[in-house]
Amino acid sequence: MLWIEAALAFALTMTILSTVASVIIETGHRLGRTRERGLRQIVERLHQDVLAPLLPDRQRTDRTEFVKGLTRSCFYAPDRVPPLDKVINAPVLTALPEKDFVRRLASCAEGQALYARHQADRDTLSVLLQHIISRFNEIGQDASDYFKRRASLYSLAIGLLLAFSLNINTPHLFQTFLASKDARVTLSEQAKDLENWIANHNATSELEKAEIEELTPLLMDIKRNALPFGWHTAPWNQHQWETRNHAMELLKWVLSLSLSGLLIGLGGPFWFDTYRKLGALAGLHSGKTEAVTGGKSGQETQDWLTLFEQSIKASQLGIQSTNQIAD
Repeated sequence: MLWIEAALAFALTMTILSTVASVIIETGHRLGRTRERGLRQIVERLHQDVLAPLLPDRQRTDRTEFVKGLTRSCFYAPDRVPPLDKVINAPVLTALPEKDFVRRLASCAEGQALYARHQADRDTLSVLLQHIISRFNEIGQDASDYFKRRASLYSLAIGLLLAFSLNINTPHLFQTFLASKDARVTLSEQAKDLENWIANHNATSELEKAEIEELTPLLMDIKRNALPFGWHTAPWNQHQWETRNHAMELLKWVLSLSLSGLLIGLGGPFWFDTYRKLGALAGLHSGKTEAVTGGKSGQETQDWLTLFEQSIKASQLGIQSTNQIAD
């Protein structure tokens, strides 16, 4: 039981540190507008590889205009807002669900040209629309996989940075939790809300933005003294440093910190799952995970063709009304 308690405390510490790394990465994504750029690249690829072969040049708009039409946010921030808010909240979407994609496609020149060419044959129009939606999802999934791999590299780099900047020594951490009940109890008391959050959430491949926003205040409530690491544990601050082999001790220290960075880089979801399984083994909670069913039910399946046609007609009515007002 002692080893399980120490492993629980260790997994909880790694969860905290991994989540800190995720918060840093998420902050970088927001400031660098990574998601906005990623969505624009997806739409650009869709225009180039999917829509361009279906339409002649005269029926296509410039790719930049097409991308702008599909990714522009419907909300524009007022002029009198803090400059930082304008930097963080760009007037560009970060994601484009299928329903919104169909509506925006219908409002652009390419969508209206496809409708005009095939409106007499709904079956052909339906096949083309399903093909476009399918390719949009495929390109989006490929982009998502790429960004996940890149985020994993960032997580590893941030983990190493945290380990070497804060002197996070995982062998020392585990030995401390194994030898000191007070260290285990202090961490458990400080991170009670975080423990409850982990017990009630399922691990996924990466932390979502909303989950990070939920976790951030929980992390801020954990006091620094609850985490047994820091420069006071550096080898040159330990007893009998003068009598030891300095080169060997420094090598062990560097390897330990490198191991810490690698473990932090595994990510919050990995440590969430590890903590939950250890908790189930110790009888702290059930450790059950909800089954995720794939696919869509018949009621959830959208009639994209009907939505596309309705959006086309609404767009045409809007254009006619504008022309009448101008006349």
